[in-house]
Amino acid sequence: MRHAPNSDIAGIVLAAGAGSRLGVPKGLLRTSCGQPVVARLCDQLTAAGLSEIVVVTGAAAEAVAAGVPAGARAAHAPDWQDGLSASLRAGLRAAAETSAGERIRAVVILLADVPGITAAAIEAVIAAAREQSIETSLVRAMFGARPGHPVVIGSQHWQQVIDTATGDSGAKAVFASGAVREVDCSHLCTGADIDTPVQLRAAGLRLPKLLPDACAREEGR
Repeated sequence: MRHAPNSDIAGIVLAAGAGSRLGVPKGLLRTSCGQPVVARLCDQLTAAGLSEIVVVTGAAAEAVAAGVPAGARAAHAPDWQDGLSASLRAGLRAAAETSAGERIRAVVILLADVPGITAAAIEAVIAAAREQSIETSLVRAMFGARPGHPVVIGSQHWQQVIDTATGDSGAKAVFASGAVREVDCSHLCTGADIDTPVQLRAAGLRLPKLLPDACAREEGR
């Protein structure tokens, strides 16, 4: 069997947030042609050679999971309301528990908030991680002077991230304390967050047919 070129790296898409500023969970957003954003990000990870892909769900979990394509799997973060860190912890644990967990040496983190990430940007941060020991790697994309996603976290850092991540801090503490490789990805994608309806329209995205009040009812079940 032919293995994907980056089969020792898992992709994690964090799509658990409620999208309070936007008014709808970002994991439910669609591209202009109707493709779920989480499916588009999974496709980019697959195009970059990753075969183990986890989408972390939280708000409107069933509806978000319905957009996860074949070949990827959803992992629910029951404490998603505690912030990004809860989703990141769930994603790391899920990656470690995959059927290929024994050979996963690093993860690439994407956010549903940043739906324009491309396979080329993912490949760029992975290439930087492979220039060192990938298990100890910490790599993040840069857009000019602004840090962003994708990021790579080597397996030797996972437990520290799980132990130290709180609220919406994510892996900031680990990246602040480690030797971080920064990769300019500004020519590969915009790296723009989608937080408002204006940004949504500018990115060519659209809201799902499932309205926010329907999402709220689902969460209340």
